[in-house]
This record gives sequence, C-alpha cells and structure tokens, in this order.
Amino acid sequence: KTKIIKEVDRMEHFIEKVVIEGVEFQIIQKPATLYAGYKADVDNEDEESSVDTYQLFQAGHKNIKNSLTPDSMLCLSINFKECKHGQNARRSLMHCQETSERNQPEGITVLESPACYMIKVKSTEATWELVKKITGEDNPQWHMAPLFGLCEKLFCNEERGFALTPHFSDTYEIEYYNADGINYAGISVVKL
Repeated sequence: KTKIIKEVDRMEHFIEKVVIEGVEFQIIQKPATLYAGYKADVDNEDEESSVDTYQLFQAGHKNIKNSLTPDSMLCLSINFKECKHGQNARRSLMHCQETSERNQPEGITVLESPACYMIKVKSTEATWELVKKITGEDNPQWHMAPLFGLCEKLFCNEERGFALTPHFSDTYEIEYYNADGINYAGISVVKL
C-alpha cells in the first residue's frame, strides 16, 4: 500500500518504515521533482564555493514561485556521493524548495531530479547515536551530511535490496530543514 506522508510532502509516497535500533527509516517513492533555489558549483573536492547559497536562500526564498515546501529549506548535495566513491565530478550545493513552476525569477536555478526511491531518516538524538556506532562520525551540529552515510551503510546492500543510484548526477542527497524543527536527511537509491 502507498500512502501520502503529509501535506508538504504530497509528492512523496511512503512505501515502508524500517526501524533499526529504535531509529525509524522511511522508504519513499519520489516522482520526478523540480527544485528551485540557489546553486553553487565546486570543481575540486577540497574546495568550498565562494558563493554562500545558504545566505542567498535566506535573502531570496520568498521569490521562489509556486513552492510546494514553503516552510522548509532543502539542501541538495549534488555529486558529493560520486566524489566519495572515487569518481571525478563537478560538485554542487543548492539551497532550495520543491516547486511546481519551471519558470523562476532571474537568479533562481531550477533543477529536475528524476523519479527515484529515497531512504529518509529523522535527525534525532537516537539517530546520531546510531551514526556514531555505525560510521564513527559525530553530529557536526550545523549540517546533517553524516546521515547520508548511515542510510547508505544500512540500506545499500543485498539484504535490504537497495544500491546507490548509478547516475549520481541525476539524483541528490537531501537535507530537509523544516520550520517546525523536525529535520530529515535522505539519499536516492535504486532497487537491486
């Protein structure tokens, strides 16, 4: 059975809940999705972009037309997975919202992610304890990127039946920062 998670996530369809050591992971089916916001590219894995997409988003997110997630800031990590797995790729970071409108005001980038499965997990104290146990990473406090590695480690294997998306640049690792303070991170995957 498929059920819709909640109003703001109306484009995501809940498939299954998996609980590992008290931490709930959601398996989501996500249709092709448009993201509108502020994007910066980085050529070298060790460099940080001089463009502060977070600040641009804070100043300009109200200009995003037809936002489907008006009470959220999404942070897309594009090609970071690819670099982490030894591939050369142009990495990008994008602070954005989901939208139904391709035509946005000047300065706002629009990307389309193809349909995919996602593994999502809520950022909680128990989740960070599991991250420490499984990957050895600590909670950096200002971002949720270590949750991507947790999802990958626990779900991208034969037992769980998923693998990383083969075309890294087509899909993203996503951090969901919501106005209600309930935050999530997710990675795109394919079924084995």
